[in-house]
Amino acid sequence: MREIVWRHFRLRPTRRWLGIYLLIASCACGPAAAFADEDQQLEAYLSRLGLVDLQLVQMNKRLAGINDKKAQQNLAKSMADLYASQLMTHADNPAKYQRLLSRVESLLEQYPSAKTTSIEVMLLQADYNRAETLAGQWVDDHGSVDARKEARAILAAIT
Repeated sequence: MREIVWRHFRLRPTRRWLGIYLLIASCACGPAAAFADEDQQLEAYLSRLGLVDLQLVQMNKRLAGINDKKAQQNLAKSMADLYASQLMTHADNPAKYQRLLSRVESLLEQYPSAKTTSIEVMLLQADYNRAETLAGQWVDDHGSVDARKEARAILAAIT
């Protein structure tokens, strides 16, 4: 009885080896492609929800696991863009602004190719927004000399 069942499943030797090869290749390559796709889906999901901090954490983890230099550069550029936009958004929160600024500076030190002209312009714009916020604080409260001095220092640095 066993011979009858197995006789239907016998393959030619070349097909058998091809089948084994395809099985091994799909097991070896499938998860890596699936993980990359899952990472991109997660980043898109976090972006849609507006969870930029979590998106940056996810991108940072993904950047650490990438071995391809070109892919690292592209992801680092995307991260720098996202950091710069966050800097502009959080110009009125000094603690968050400084934290983001230190992160983007360390990213640009680690990946100098991510420092493009558009990133530099966005960073200058973020500094200008920060100076504008401080100047607004000084206008509202003329006793706030520290805000005026800090705004003046920022404007002197970017001009």
